[in-house]
Amino acid sequence: MNDKKTESDTERNQDNGEPNDRAGRDEEKKEMELKKLLEAKEEETKDLKNKLLYLQADFENFRKRKEKESAELRKMALIDFMKGLLPVLDDFEAMEKNLKDAGHEVLVNGLLALKKNFYETLARMGLREIEMKEFDPNLHEVEAVVPADADNKIVEIVRKGYTVNGMVLRPARVIVGKKAEEQRSKPDAGS
Repeated sequence: MNDKKTESDTERNQDNGEPNDRAGRDEEKKEMELKKLLEAKEEETKDLKNKLLYLQADFENFRKRKEKESAELRKMALIDFMKGLLPVLDDFEAMEKNLKDAGHEVLVNGLLALKKNFYETLARMGLREIEMKEFDPNLHEVEAVVPADADNKIVEIVRKGYTVNGMVLRPARVIVGKKAEEQRSKPDAGS
């Protein structure tokens, strides 16, 4: 009978699941630990991916900033180069005027062709002559003010001004007209 009790006790324990229950709980515990570890590793992977994306974006911004700075440096170097050539252009214009007055037609034509070629070369690099319409303090430098029939009218160009790619390289030096006080008051007196 003792053997039977032992057998039936074992069966009862197996039916209750006590020996299997402990092993099952250990398995569940290990499974939960593995799930937590997997979740932690997935979170770590997600964080690393985000850091990588930020680093890639930072590098792209750095590259763009360096390209922009490099373009600005090239632009400034071009401006310095052109500033150095402007006196040569001024000399061509002064020589042209003096030679025309002296009557040296062939020499004048040769120099005019040289000047034209030189200016076209500078124009391809972005050099533009400042237009001389109405006085603009951003584009013109006043050499003198003389009486005229209208205010801010450019009467004479003393020295041409130039821009490079929209930036003022050298302002034009001009003589500006200003209405005399008598002329200003006449239209008001007639009203």
